[in-house]
Amino acid sequence: MPFVICFRLDVGDGTGFAPNMASLFHGFLHERLSAGYAAKMHITGLHPFTQCLLQSGGEWLWRVTALNDEAAHELSDALDGLDMITLSNKELTIPAHEITRGTKSYDELFTENYLRDVKSRYVRLAFVTPTAFRSAGRYVNMPSAPLILSSLVRKYDAFSESTEVGSEELFMQLSRDTEITAYALRSCAFSLEGVKIPAFRGSVTVRVSGSQTFVNFVNMLAEFAEFSGCGIKTALGMGGVIHIRNEARSIE
Repeated sequence: MPFVICFRLDVGDGTGFAPNMASLFHGFLHERLSAGYAAKMHITGLHPFTQCLLQSGGEWLWRVTALNDEAAHELSDALDGLDMITLSNKELTIPAHEITRGTKSYDELFTENYLRDVKSRYVRLAFVTPTAFRSAGRYVNMPSAPLILSSLVRKYDAFSESTEVGSEELFMQLSRDTEITAYALRSCAFSLEGVKIPAFRGSVTVRVSGSQTFVNFVNMLAEFAEFSGCGIKTALGMGGVIHIRNEARSIE
């Protein structure tokens, strides 16, 4: 069951604060997880959660999401009552205030988007933290609609316990029936352990062709993206996404 919790951070004017610092927040989060769960993730290599730092209305927010029931339970326990974040590597203590918390089941995502209302053929996504993909052993920092949506399909199938959507036919349809028709992107980098990963930030508008059922499915993926993130290293702060349902909504 996807779960999200968001904290407002008291960082003064935010000078020196950046999305790259999310990797330090990842370390802080791991320290608060139960020893058994942290060890399990180390063994399996799976990270059924994402976290990122983003700006909204001039404030810095820390958004943490879980992608299955076990992760939701563990993260809820780890972050319950949190009011102070200590980043030992930076010798920095940051007051934090929980502002939102919520859940949505995979069945709800599927039913509300895929089976019910007629959705728009234009889907807009804002990439609010540095985002990148990896293909053929290389980093890719220029998105395409199939690259974005295929990443979301794989994340959905990795953690949904009720439905599986990926297939060779679907990936072919994503390549054939989706395209980016508008974008406002800029290149950037995500610094991680002394390495700068080439990435991008900004927004894209994806036009979806094909049946209305397929259109609704892509809209479901766009909503899921807010929980799952997109691309690589989403547990470390990359790939933070917001599905822009209202064109008037602005994202810094």
